[in-house]
Amino acid sequence: DVVDDYAYPVPVAVICQILGVPLKDEPTFHGWIFDFMAGADMGPDAATEEGQARKEKGRESTAALTAYMADLIQGFLTEPKDNVLSKLVNDTDGPDGPMTPKEAAANAMLLLIAGHDSTVNTIAHCVLTLLRNPESIELLHEKPELIPKAIEEVLRLQSAVQFFPSRSATADIQVGGTVIPAGSAVHLLYGAANRDPRRFPEPEKFDIRRPDNQHVGWGRGVHSCVGGPLARLEVNIALETFLRRVENPRLVVDPPPYRVNQVFRGPLHLEVEFDRITD
Repeated sequence: DVVDDYAYPVPVAVICQILGVPLKDEPTFHGWIFDFMAGADMGPDAATEEGQARKEKGRESTAALTAYMADLIQGFLTEPKDNVLSKLVNDTDGPDGPMTPKEAAANAMLLLIAGHDSTVNTIAHCVLTLLRNPESIELLHEKPELIPKAIEEVLRLQSAVQFFPSRSATADIQVGGTVIPAGSAVHLLYGAANRDPRRFPEPEKFDIRRPDNQHVGWGRGVHSCVGGPLARLEVNIALETFLRRVENPRLVVDPPPYRVNQVFRGPLHLEVEFDRITD
């Protein structure tokens, strides 16, 4: 039996309902998002013939997703609905007025990809990490109130987002004896920060009871993920259900195959054997 993104419909159903995206279209835009992710490869393979083909397919799928969003938003301009996308383009009460369809489409794509992808990857990483540490499953069966702390520890160790290329130096700055010139792109590696031994004792250890677990798995401070509270709730529901219903789960392949993407990190699929599923 296989546990993968389609086995956990909660993140997909929730983000579609919030945005106003028809859930029946999920298999289609799931494929577009997959192609977009694969085409965003920034590693050495990107220069190969196969990498170039992935990049081109990613462009085509991004264009298809953009056109899909534009058509959806146009429908909400004609017939407003009670969802986020419709409100973005029909809001007349706010000080800035409604977004343009182009602005709304750009925000919708970001929210759809983040809400559809990062949460699913976090659920997969939670299951993967627990099965790699079977004693943690016993602990959570005894103390399910520790599930939120377990999720935070997974976010620290297995961030669904490894870095985001959205920072630049506004002035010359010296870090570790190296001067970063003004205007340079700065990539903050969340995975490295979350394993800093000066901040986290035994950083490679999965410790559900880790105190003061102030990680940057989904950003920090004013740069925290806007969907973080919702995603944590969704992951909590999925993980609690998995622990309660799946008897004697076991990894089939470890490590599982991962997608080719340096920014967004998650398994292609996660194969799990189990004795049975209970009610």
